[in-house]
Amino acid sequence: MVILSEGTTFGLMIFSTRGIVLRTVKYGDTSIIATVYTQLFGLQSYLVNGVRTAGKSSTAYLYQPASILSLQAYHNELKNLQRIKEASWSYVYSEVSNHVIRNTVALFIVELLQKVIRHEEQNEELYNFAEKTLLLLDRCVLSEAADIPLIFSLALTEFLGFKLVNNHSASHPYFNPEEGKFTVEPGDQTIPNDPDFHKLYSELLSISEFFNPEQEGNSIPALKLNGYLRRQILRLTETYFRWHIPGFSELKTLQVFEQMA
Repeated sequence: MVILSEGTTFGLMIFSTRGIVLRTVKYGDTSIIATVYTQLFGLQSYLVNGVRTAGKSSTAYLYQPASILSLQAYHNELKNLQRIKEASWSYVYSEVSNHVIRNTVALFIVELLQKVIRHEEQNEELYNFAEKTLLLLDRCVLSEAADIPLIFSLALTEFLGFKLVNNHSASHPYFNPEEGKFTVEPGDQTIPNDPDFHKLYSELLSISEFFNPEQEGNSIPALKLNGYLRRQILRLTETYFRWHIPGFSELKTLQVFEQMA
């Protein structure tokens, strides 16, 4: 729930909201600028003073990428840089922080969000989808965790307004990332051009349409994919994002997945 506080400072209202940390950069000797995707205000940048101090008073640990925070924040629509009054963990990971695969998947999610979310406006449905996926990543079995990037990235397109068209058939067996649908012949960016691979891609699209990270139990089917297939699926989806989002650059976490194979 988003709450408006009665407190003010310098004429600014204090708002309560949850947020997912996407990125932090050092600012000065002790401060940081944190890029946070918030439930209430969408994408925001916060100047957080004095968090990189020595000893127990340091709170820089709160702003690790993929952290889910409860924030008390000042907000001024006329400013590009906001300030945080108080911050605490909204959820404490039990597995993501301690397992290399889960941690890499979490970093993939936040990197993809950072590349596709370009505007500040609120999108509570997208925020909740991202947050619930991170919670699922922390509690699911490891085999499911490895497949979350595939399903998340495909399902994400629906929230962004350019959902992939799953028109796969015997006469249209190849997914064309430029057109966002299956075509008769493979295009220049249709890699690999194995029809069986593209049939699998169609099956994943069908799964992503019903993906609900809040669902208890088997929210992700047992896909039984190897590392090579996962990487090829993610590369094809990345190509799709490049065609449909101006300035979309290569996902660095995909290189990490390849090194882990």
